[in-house]
Amino acid sequence: MDRFLNSNAFLRVIALVMACVLWLSVNAPGNSGGGAGGPVVKSFPYPVRVQVSPDMTVTSIDNPTVMVEIVTDAVNVSSLTAQMLGVSVVADARGLSAGRHELRLTATGMPPVRYSIDPPVVTVNLDHKVVSVADVRVTTTGKPAAGYEAGQATADLQAAQVSGAQSAVAQVDHLEAAVAIDGAKAAVTRTVELKPVTASGAPVAGVEVNPPTGTVTVQIRPKSVTARLVPEIQGSPADGYAVAGVRFNPADVRLRLGEDAAIGMDAVQVPVDVSGLTRTKTWTVHIPLPAGATSADPSEVTVTVEVDQSAQRTFHGLPVTVANVPAGLRASAATPAMVDLTVTGPAAVVAKMADSNLHAYVDASGLAAGTYTLTPKAEVPDWVRVSDWAPAAVQVQLQPARP
Repeated sequence: MDRFLNSNAFLRVIALVMACVLWLSVNAPGNSGGGAGGPVVKSFPYPVRVQVSPDMTVTSIDNPTVMVEIVTDAVNVSSLTAQMLGVSVVADARGLSAGRHELRLTATGMPPVRYSIDPPVVTVNLDHKVVSVADVRVTTTGKPAAGYEAGQATADLQAAQVSGAQSAVAQVDHLEAAVAIDGAKAAVTRTVELKPVTASGAPVAGVEVNPPTGTVTVQIRPKSVTARLVPEIQGSPADGYAVAGVRFNPADVRLRLGEDAAIGMDAVQVPVDVSGLTRTKTWTVHIPLPAGATSADPSEVTVTVEVDQSAQRTFHGLPVTVANVPAGLRASAATPAMVDLTVTGPAAVVAKMADSNLHAYVDASGLAAGTYTLTPKAEVPDWVRVSDWAPAAVQVQLQPARP
């Protein structure tokens, strides 16, 4: 046995086996040429870029992505990916009319290698490119919080430009600006996409919008609000009498709001006619609906007007101050510096008034430097009115403030 292992015959058998293994490894199925210096085949996917005339656009392409197959050697395969980064696959449709066309593909920016494109030809549909304008319409999604509803919706854009294939642009009815209002209790402002849609609201593909977004505000308001009742006095009591107070029962009502209701509605002016009254009186009044309100609950309330004998009283020598002097100015003392104030009102209220509770002043808000003749003012109790000033006006000078 040892003699056989050391013989030439044994060495020839081993050499033959090794040769077979090497041949099989080189020629095995699926090998793309991994031997040193052998050919290597690699494939790269690329989107097809269609070149068109300025007045045309692509509406469809049967193969938007194709494969570029490269044949190179094993030595260069490691750097091939980097070399292929600048490659583009182009279909030239410049100068062609609207319709269906078969275009041969070319690859630009290719490294110096053998290559092929699969498929070599693509079919594209061309259409005329047009520009138009479409209105912006605001829509909402979701629901506000319980007890609230969506009010007026506005957008910062009334319309925007749309462009694309003539067949697509012709389908655009408007631009939808949809904003979500789920759970909202206050106004919602969002920047949203302007989406081209048909008259039925179906999206239209292949249309470019410029600008692509807009800012939308949707008012959110309560479905109803509680509003206090405020008397609007009409007429005057009989001579010698004055209104001493007005009470509503109940003092407020619940207003149901319509779509155009003002935000923050919290009071209702109720006309109360006191003409000729000589004593306290109670009667029923109807609640007028403010603009935007659809109903009031209750729709009628009772009103009690308290009437007292009228009294008049004059307060002498009240100092006059200058209020609300604008920034950067200073005011001189009023001339004259003191005035007499006569008030008229319910006798019980007027009797309790005192000089120490009265403040006579002139209002300088909004004035520039200069000399002005102004009517005095005073804060007086409810149901008391200023019936006379003596003198009726005072003079005030406003000058730049000293640095």
